[in-house]
Amino acid sequence: MLPEFVVLVIITLMELVLKKNEHKAFIYYQKSAKIGLASGIFALGNCYKDRIGVEKDKHKAFIYYQNSVDIGYQYGIRVKKNIIMALLDLYKKRKKNS
Repeated sequence: MLPEFVVLVIITLMELVLKKNEHKAFIYYQKSAKIGLASGIFALGNCYKDRIGVEKDKHKAFIYYQNSVDIGYQYGIRVKKNIIMALLDLYKKRKKNS
């Protein structure tokens, strides 16, 4: 497996190259997340937060950020685990949709 810093460089390059195809960038982030790369999981959080290649979803963004922290992503260290916030957000979302 590639070292984390190499993966970060690759993801950054993909981001620069694929700016015109956000959905394709999202797909690559998904692939990197599926093989367990914390930076890819964090990038998926950014996609959901900033609507990059996917519909904006703050709850999914939070989950991806938290998952990246749980496996030790160094840039996600400041994200605190807050189950109450996640549940409250989910409740509001369900209430809005019903």
